Amino acid sequence: HVKAMAGGCLALGLRYAGTHDSTAAATLRSQLQYFLACKKIVPDAGAADVEADAVDRGALEAAACSAALALGAVMAGSGDLPTLQLLRGLARRLYPTSMAAWGLVGSPPGLHYGHHAAV
Repeated sequence: HVKAMAGGCLALGLRYAGTHDSTAAATLRSQLQYFLACKKIVPDAGAADVEADAVDRGALEAAACSAALALGAVMAGSGDLPTLQLLRGLARRLYPTSMAAWGLVGSPPGLHYGHHAAV
């Protein structure tokens, strides 16, 4: 279900890329916030009480990255401050100490590329 929603976000982002469509942006922003809220309540994949087919935090993080990338595509070139602040907040959440130094040492491999592309 989460992967299908992430795919839908990407499709929406591709359809409305560069249009600054407010409805598409609001939908993607709400989906991004939904994925992040779900990530807070879902246990890690390695936890003992997690079922084998349950959604883990990694899948939700990947879905959030997809929604962020789609939101960045829709709002590309607009200079929309709320979108830029949201994407910057995501980057700070993942790499709190590396933002000032621009060295992404210790960051999860691959995740920083999606955030940089979204910004």
